[in-house]
Amino acid sequence: MTDKKARRIELLLQLARRKEDEAAQYLAEQQQFVSESEQKLQALTDYYAEYEQHFKQSRQNSEQLARARSFLAGLHDAEQVQQQTLEKAKAQLERARHTWQRQHHESESIKDYRQRHQQKLNKEEERTLQKLLDEQSLRPKRR
Repeated sequence: MTDKKARRIELLLQLARRKEDEAAQYLAEQQQFVSESEQKLQALTDYYAEYEQHFKQSRQNSEQLARARSFLAGLHDAEQVQQQTLEKAKAQLERARHTWQRQHHESESIKDYRQRHQQKLNKEEERTLQKLLDEQSLRPKRR
């Protein structure tokens, strides 16, 4: 005989695991995005430093000097935008991590509940079997 409650618990566990898997996938995507954002920021920072160094070492007329300063200002603005993007990505990563942890905890809780329910069913089955054995041993034997 199958237990309806056990089937419902199993269904809940499947749903919880699916949510946990989706949260884990999203977490991985957010980790990748943060990594890419850090790499882009580092590339901008390196390029800025390299261009600034080249700018300081070269002799330029006033027009070239103005263009170089404008270019450096644009790079600086791009760095700031990328830094903001990175900060937002890190915040989103933390939210994704929290969501995954919550989903994982829910899955684990349901698994624990399923195990306790199964233990309860096993004890009940054991008691029923013992009762039958006791009743059978008390009956007079036929010849």
